[in-house]
Amino acid sequence: MPNRELNHFGRTRSSQQPNHLLLTPDTFVRTPLPGMKHCTAIVHTGTALGTGFTQYTAEFEGDGELGPTSFERFVYMIEGQLSI
Repeated sequence: MPNRELNHFGRTRSSQQPNHLLLTPDTFVRTPLPGMKHCTAIVHTGTALGTGFTQYTAEFEGDGELGPTSFERFVYMIEGQLSI
């Protein structure tokens, strides 16, 4: 009788298809990006996947900073205060 409770290492619901990309939290990798201070990024898409932009979620500590950039940014804030 097969064990249906078996954990398949590396199995995820995330899926990359020709016309869409589905990313689930179980595949998120958190890392600081250059210029970030007390902040961590979860990169969702970038030029390596064929896009002309990079999209990431930034998770800030209380005194976190992104640092300057010459690129356009869009900010969606869930909670807290922001100084621009």
